[in-house]
Amino acid sequence: TSKNTKALQSYKNALQEWCADKKHKREVPVYKTVSEKGPDHKKTYERACYIGDKVYGIGEGKNFKIADTQAAEKALLALIEEYKSSENSKKPKLPENAVRKLKEFAAKNKKTTPEFRDLGETERSTPTKREYKIECRFAGVCVSAVADDKKTAKAKAADVALKLLEKPQKTQNSKRKPIRVKKQG
Repeated sequence: TSKNTKALQSYKNALQEWCADKKHKREVPVYKTVSEKGPDHKKTYERACYIGDKVYGIGEGKNFKIADTQAAEKALLALIEEYKSSENSKKPKLPENAVRKLKEFAAKNKKTTPEFRDLGETERSTPTKREYKIECRFAGVCVSAVADDKKTAKAKAADVALKLLEKPQKTQNSKRKPIRVKKQG
């Protein structure tokens, strides 16, 4: 096979592998002719790449192979974008300006500035997926948080510390019933 033939097949193969991957769990891509244009000796084919009942890409070419390759390339790009956006929506939202809010809380309540300590990578880190742990010490509270990056871990730790400090603390006295004093007379 020539280099051109391998290049033409690579998008189809890549799409096939992507769909077969356990984390994506997609049906096998199917290619169908949408239209044919031109005279018999010089036809142009328009082919659609279906995954399940949805069209993910349409390609055009002088033969099925070229049209399918274009459709596979477009489908693969569309699936990757779809996957990225679904992954982003799964991620918990980063506590907005949590570190700044904690520092403001410290200033307002005349406390020392919060201290953050990088505890390094967790034991669950792998060469392909890192996980970091950051500790936050502030006003007698010590919390740590874990995330895929240090900035997120720091924000999470600050957010947890702030929530703990803002919670009204229940004292033992608040559980007791008030004592009634009887008047004598």
